Amino acid sequence: MTAAGVSSARSRRRTTRAEVHPRPAVVARATLPAEAIAARTVSASRRDLHAARRLRRRDAAIGLGILAAALGATVCVLDMVH
Repeated sequence: MTAAGVSSARSRRRTTRAEVHPRPAVVARATLPAEAIAARTVSASRRDLHAARRLRRRDAAIGLGILAAALGATVCVLDMVH
């Protein structure tokens, strides 16, 4: 409103959160041409991204556990042979 009590011709429209922060996209982790990546882009929610991150961490922990077990078994075998 102006001092005269009449609103200006140009109204200010508030930007929504979606306009300021567009939804993140999950892209397949592979070396693909740009067209293939653009075709496989999926809009994902924050919960989906969090779940995917949690699964990647779990898989990494399992992989490290397997490596540690293999290293431990190798040390045991070499200790017995020596």
